[in-house]
Amino acid sequence: MTITKGAETLFEFEAPTTVASSTDEVAPDPVVTFDPESRIQFFAGMVDDPFFFDVPAELLYRDSRIANQINPAVFRRGRDTFAGYYVLAIALSVPKGRLLGENAPMLGFCGYTERAETTT
Repeated sequence: MTITKGAETLFEFEAPTTVASSTDEVAPDPVVTFDPESRIQFFAGMVDDPFFFDVPAELLYRDSRIANQINPAVFRRGRDTFAGYYVLAIALSVPKGRLLGENAPMLGFCGYTERAETTT
């Protein structure tokens, strides 16, 4: 990972990612890279879907509204329909002091990802 300010390179360090697997039943342990000099943390890999929603409860509630017998008790289920579904995520933590200086009222970010070509 390279952190730049204009054309000047401020920090550069390796940031490995969590290896993705479509066959695992649970997400692999995350690999978080920490650079002690810059205090920047980086993560890229599979994580449990952060969206929480109880689809069956919502459908039951909708049916109760259609029947004009509103029943909010169906939401007591509290089950996460999306638990166990994984998404690819990228997270970057940068100390505030590294981002904002006296003459820097604005913050810009540009990033890209690459995937190594694989053959089977």
